[in-house]
Amino acid sequence: MKKILLFLVLASYSLVAQTPIWHYTFDGNSSPVNPSGGYGGSLTKVSGGTTSASNFGVDRFGNAQSSLIVKSDTNNDFTYYANLANLPQGSNPRSFSFWVRYKNAGDQNFFLYGDTASTGNMYGMSIGTSNSICYIKTAQNYTTQFVNTQFPHYISLNTADDDAWVHYTITSEATNTNVYKNGVLMANHSINLTTSGTTIKFGLSNLDNNNANSSLYFLLDDFKIYDQVLTETQIRQMYADAMAFDATDLVAYYGFENNLDCTNNSNYNLTAQDPANSYYNPGVIGQSREFTNNPVYNDVLGSAIDNGEFTIMVWEKINLLQSGTDYATVFELGSSLYARRRQSLFRTAYASNATTFVNEGTTILNPQATWVHHTVTVKNYGGSFNAIYYRNGELMSKTGNNSATTSIYTFVDRFVFGGGLDAAGNFLVSKNIKYVNLDEAYIYNRVLNQSEILATMYRTTLPAVLSNSNFELKEISLYPNPANSIFTVKVPNDTVKNITVIDLTGKTVLTATSQTVNISALQAGMYLVKVETISGKTGIEKIVRK
Repeated sequence: MKKILLFLVLASYSLVAQTPIWHYTFDGNSSPVNPSGGYGGSLTKVSGGTTSASNFGVDRFGNAQSSLIVKSDTNNDFTYYANLANLPQGSNPRSFSFWVRYKNAGDQNFFLYGDTASTGNMYGMSIGTSNSICYIKTAQNYTTQFVNTQFPHYISLNTADDDAWVHYTITSEATNTNVYKNGVLMANHSINLTTSGTTIKFGLSNLDNNNANSSLYFLLDDFKIYDQVLTETQIRQMYADAMAFDATDLVAYYGFENNLDCTNNSNYNLTAQDPANSYYNPGVIGQSREFTNNPVYNDVLGSAIDNGEFTIMVWEKINLLQSGTDYATVFELGSSLYARRRQSLFRTAYASNATTFVNEGTTILNPQATWVHHTVTVKNYGGSFNAIYYRNGELMSKTGNNSATTSIYTFVDRFVFGGGLDAAGNFLVSKNIKYVNLDEAYIYNRVLNQSEILATMYRTTLPAVLSNSNFELKEISLYPNPANSIFTVKVPNDTVKNITVIDLTGKTVLTATSQTVNISALQAGMYLVKVETISGKTGIEKIVRK
């Protein structure tokens, strides 16, 4: 019921969200709901009969019987089909949005729909054995590969079922198809669509037979079908809408708005190693801090972090990749826990005692010239104390198992962004990052779940608890808002000097020097408007392009 209510509320009130024509919530229920609250065709097990409690597993919030179990078994009790009216036909626009929790490596067939009597005219998605390939299927013997080696699939078989979920969105119109993972575009291709039929199957690779791959095993949740193409802005807004901001156990937040202040606690303000060289550029929200051989630090922050259970997250954009022999450290706690790049891998680890570091968790490097979100959570996972690394909200690596300790060992209380220390707390030049920008850093004394991580990633404005002191301009009027083409900026008792319009990826898409701005060339969605006045004050407000 919680997902149905959330679906109806968001469909009614979100400015940028679109309404799915069908939504399978899988809250112990195998029937999809439409925008008016009516139900569609219920799933039938391939073995025959309706679903039961045994067909539902744990969802990404930890709720029992709230996701669909899809797997291969001798009785075909965990593969499904349904007849569903109004599925997008021909080359009509469409979007499919769903969450997956892999339970096995190998081929995974997510969904496929069309006409069971035809070997063509179908549409569906699957994942191959390669860790960077997915497929869109449009005919019995025709699939299109979507490859992006920067976004491998990490199959986590030793963490809880409420962890390691991945969100996919597939959009198609005319001859253009996009595949997004956790709101990030993986790849796009030109595909001719001739879809025909209303039979939809889950876990099967063909419509004319019911043979499942032996490797099939995943959990499926929140499966939504749209009769329109979702924009990247609308996809990312779904994450922010799904989870309210929770400041519980927030230790420190840094917006890097032309300063190194900790917004919620000035005791944790940062200091630059070289204060004379401080540079800021447009970031994910407002400004971001540029780092080149100039780490920033706080000498007491480490003592405020609970070494047994915490979360650290920050956005990063690499402008130029530095030498692979460097220990390019994004952040470091107490000369112990680190997140860094070295020798073509992104690495995380921590000291378990004064002489021992646990085995590193490793994954491929994050791509250059684009904003990437890093999150490290630390806690005891099923008897092993691990640091888990997420990139763009997806679990990518975990440190080696450690059952001997239940907290990290720190050598000093100093916390560093953009560099690192030796055991005595002295800066090491080899750990400095170069040609990098960081933005929107959060440190919590609790472990955030994946939905909270994604909601924080794609939040386009700061929660009120964090935003009061970030900008000098508190009263900015944008009207009309939403706007079709032109909006006007008004600031009381001041004059507008510069206006910058920024999309949700942090990219500047428009600049202006007058208070009237034309956004007719932009895609529909939400944008940030940065306003600078002739008195030198700055502020941020959001605008919706209809």
